Amino acid sequence: MGLYLEEFEINKACRTRGRTMGEGDVALFAGLVGDYNPLHVDEEFSKASIFGGRVAHGPLVLTVAAFLFANVRITGGFLTPAFFAVPIIFLAVAQADIPIDALRRLASCVAAVWLLLLVASPFLGYRTFAHAHDLGIDPGREVAIEATNLWRSKFDKPLRYVSGEKRLATAATFYSPDSPSYIILEHPTDSPWATIDQVKRKGVLIICPEIAEACIENGVNFAGSENTRNTRELAMHYLGRAGSPQRFVLIVRPPQE
Repeated sequence: MGLYLEEFEINKACRTRGRTMGEGDVALFAGLVGDYNPLHVDEEFSKASIFGGRVAHGPLVLTVAAFLFANVRITGGFLTPAFFAVPIIFLAVAQADIPIDALRRLASCVAAVWLLLLVASPFLGYRTFAHAHDLGIDPGREVAIEATNLWRSKFDKPLRYVSGEKRLATAATFYSPDSPSYIILEHPTDSPWATIDQVKRKGVLIICPEIAEACIENGVNFAGSENTRNTRELAMHYLGRAGSPQRFVLIVRPPQE
């Protein structure tokens, strides 16, 4: 969540950024989930309804709202299982009369693909680990834990807000046991789940690769004159082995309370 329980106020309103959903969004979502209700896809039919026109699917609206309000991102990685539902969607839409033997073969193919992916996953994971630096993959978990430990050692309180390089800061929101909220470094006011005053009161930790000069400069400016800068050398770990170390800069804006 973008706000902690004690930060919610009765009758407080929050204005998020806008997101226009057009015909393409609705059509793509209908094709993904197989929901071709005429209220979503038939303009002439929906004009005669109480809505006066086509309406977007409820889950589509909630997905976009989750991003705008709480910075929740439902990425393509979470949609991978939908790939295996595509044949089922086609059959359902076509209302095909499929023999039981064909359904069994289809189920066997899906199971075989999943089994193949399961067997290959350790090898794919090791390949990613071995070539992490060349692939531009950061040790996100290690950075998140180090950032959390640094913050707790300095202030003896949970880390509430993180910022900096997007991929590193969002990794910290996932891996840190404190579950901090992400603040957009370039445009902090575009983070509707936290105000600037809240960030000043709670403090913020900014994470940048050492080679990202623009990130470090923006981080120092955002952290203010009381910031402290810390450099850490961290590496990914896989099956007890450490990868190539990478250097990161952790910029701390201390809390005011």
